[in-house]
Amino acid sequence: PKHQPEEAFREHLRGGIEQAKRKQGRFSISVIAIPNFAQLKALYGLKAAHQLLQELEEVVRETVRRRAGDIVTRWQRGEMVVILAEVDREGCHAIAQRITHLALERTFTVGGKPMTIPVVAVTATYPDEALTDEELLQVTETRLRALTSRTLRVLVVDDEPKIRQFLKGALEMHAYEVLCACDG
Repeated sequence: PKHQPEEAFREHLRGGIEQAKRKQGRFSISVIAIPNFAQLKALYGLKAAHQLLQELEEVVRETVRRRAGDIVTRWQRGEMVVILAEVDREGCHAIAQRITHLALERTFTVGGKPMTIPVVAVTATYPDEALTDEELLQVTETRLRALTSRTLRVLVVDDEPKIRQFLKGALEMHAYEVLCACDG
């Protein structure tokens, strides 16, 4: 049978919520993301970005003490690592904080260059913050957007209008907010 990662992910999510309902317990997810992943991918290429995600996934897998029902997987476009955990809100938040702390202490290799990569983490818990798998994902996506939507702002100063326009267009393609000026 053809394996669909999105379907398998959703099935794990629904299954975790159903089990939490039966046990009258909690089910939490934590999304770990690299806020400037698109920029890193544009600068260093797809292969280097994929390697970075693999390294981040190793940090996550080493950090999380997995029990039955817990999974670590990449989700959507490969830009996020998700942890599904049968823990309460506080426990999930503690796991997310530990992962972000350990990721900041580690040096990753991107395009052959060692660097520190900032990561952000958001969490959501059933039934405290959401009652369905869709609501759980919506909560995490909204929180993640709020953390990662902070774009970098660049000031381009050049006396040539064509050069200003070229630089502005090139930087905007890499998700920068660009301000222009013709002189100091």
